[in-house]
Amino acid sequence: MNLLERMTTHYLEILPLVHLPRTAASVFTYSSEKHVQIGSVILTKFNGRRIRGIVIGSKKKKPSYTVKPILKTITSGPYFSTAELSWIKSLSKFYVTQPSEIARLFITNKIPHKTLDACVRKKFTHSNIRQKTTYLTIESYSKDLSKLQKEISKTISSNAQALLLFPTNEQLQDAKRIITKIFPKEKIVTLHSGLTSKEHSNAFQSIALKEVSICIGLRHAIFAPFANLELIIQYDHANNSYKQWDLHPKYSVGEALALREKYLPAKYKLYSHAPS
Repeated sequence: MNLLERMTTHYLEILPLVHLPRTAASVFTYSSEKHVQIGSVILTKFNGRRIRGIVIGSKKKKPSYTVKPILKTITSGPYFSTAELSWIKSLSKFYVTQPSEIARLFITNKIPHKTLDACVRKKFTHSNIRQKTTYLTIESYSKDLSKLQKEISKTISSNAQALLLFPTNEQLQDAKRIITKIFPKEKIVTLHSGLTSKEHSNAFQSIALKEVSICIGLRHAIFAPFANLELIIQYDHANNSYKQWDLHPKYSVGEALALREKYLPAKYKLYSHAPS
């Protein structure tokens, strides 16, 4: 950092990761003595509390009101790509809720600061594949997953990642046993509510660093920090368990993935008991 950069005060637009009323402002301005990249996660004070926030923009001129400084930067670089930030904004508009509520789905309280920094992807290599969604009728786990073996193998061989979504933990565990047998040499992680904080953090870090080629998860897995997600398989996609009913914000995996396609294209394979 040169002398000019040290002397310059930067004004950052921060999305605080807290619950906010719908009528409240969604973005707040803080100052920083050093340049912080858009998409980075920072720590600051908000209403007397130390909270995390996401840098989503910057201002060249000092605002007319008093601006508080951030406390520190949590990540050494962007945790979110510009495409992921656009997806967050799109989800916020679709579900008529604060962007902060959506962003909290991506960064849960289970993820410590250290893991967030470790999950910074040095280079975002999002897929640019655009393919019409394929609907397939359910037969059995073994037959269905075997049919997709070639598709998954192709994804892995191109150094990309595959996400297999299941509506219930029972189905997820069954699928894990089958996928492990089909791909014995691949590192596979699972994402579900039964994981400890350490297991959840380790899974996130492995996904972000591309140490994992296959992720098997429940609905929340769509918000994991994938380095290069190219294939998404949603099994039994009409199952109501793919909808978030009890917590805010209430979202549907199908709707969220449809919005994701605009910014983060991938191949989609949807399985159902009957044609959509």
